[in-house]
Amino acid sequence: MQWHVDCGKNLQFIFDNPTNPCVKTSTPWSEALKAIQYDTLVVQPFFGTTLEQDLQVISAWLELQPTARLVIHTGWNRADSFEKTYHTTDEANHMSHSPGYFQAVKTQLRAKYPERSISVTAALEVLDTVWHVIERGQAPFGSFPELYRDEIHMTTQAGRYLMHNTLRQALQQPFSDQGFQLEAAQKEYLDQRLSALAAQPSS
Repeated sequence: MQWHVDCGKNLQFIFDNPTNPCVKTSTPWSEALKAIQYDTLVVQPFFGTTLEQDLQVISAWLELQPTARLVIHTGWNRADSFEKTYHTTDEANHMSHSPGYFQAVKTQLRAKYPERSISVTAALEVLDTVWHVIERGQAPFGSFPELYRDEIHMTTQAGRYLMHNTLRQALQQPFSDQGFQLEAAQKEYLDQRLSALAAQPSS
């Protein structure tokens, strides 16, 4: 496994600036995708691009990886505006953490690459479910922002545990609690959410 991580940068920026990612253990995509044929290519769109830009960048990477399956990791929105953004319909097709945006990305890529396996993680859908359960006072969290350690990053335990395993599900890997130390009630609840996710057909 290798990665190219540039903190808080969108796919277009990463495509245009491949040589100096912020995470120094990265292998620049311009080297890795030309040197090795991977089983799976995972991409995570971020704020600041249009639908067309994301489609062009992902397509360029797929051309370098002609046999890899594609997993699009949605990421998630800021805690204080999660639910509003989740239901956003953006006529200008700007990147947003909403199911509609990622459905559009997947649909257009599948039309262009009908032979490819292309899936999207269920991070947004799982978090939306949790948001509503917390709102009803039926989850072991006092508020939705308790899953975040700042305005956009998940906590290193409960939040990351949930998102880590939604990605593992999309990668067709078993769920894992290795390295996590969660409160018992929170782990039980999150495991219920993950079990429900595992029972759903893959997207």
